Parts: sequence; C-alpha cells; structure tokens
Amino acid sequence: MDFEKLKKNALEIHKKDLKALPSNKIVVITILAIIIVPSLYSLLNIAACWDVYNQTDQIPIAIVNEDEGSVYNGKNINFGNELVKGLKNNTKFD
Repeated sequence: MDFEKLKKNALEIHKKDLKALPSNKIVVITILAIIIVPSLYSLLNIAACWDVYNQTDQIPIAIVNEDEGSVYNGKNINFGNELVKGLKNNTKFD
C-alpha cells in the first residue's frame, strides 16, 4: 500500500467515527469531562493566585507575645510589645 491510500483510509475511518460519536453517550460524557475538568482546574488556580494580597484584610491573625523584654544601656526595651502595637495599628490584616 502506498501512503496516499493509507491516508485516505485513515480519513474515512475518522469521518465514520465522528459521525458515530453522538450516538455513544459514554464517549460524549468522557469527551466533555476531558474538556471541562482541566478548565475548572485552571479557573480555580487562576482565581486563587490572581491577587493574593488584595484580601489580606480578611485574614484573621493571632499573635502570642512571650517577650519579657530586656534592659540595654539602662533602658527597658520590649520589642515584642512594639511589634504587637504595630500590628494592631496595621489595617492590612484583620
């Protein structure tokens, strides 16, 4: 057989399969699933990663401050309390 004859036979088989496609429900469901599932997966990933920093004000955050502070050059220093004050004044987080 030559290449042209094989090509013609393959195209005929392909045409027959396409015509028979709507009559087989399992094949239609499978093809739709192959189209829809990756699309949904992509949509969810894009939506999740689109603008992650825009909604940080809705993230509840808990802080545990166990800093006891220290004395340095005669001054009491408590960086834990300073951090907590700064975070309480920050409106970018809940």
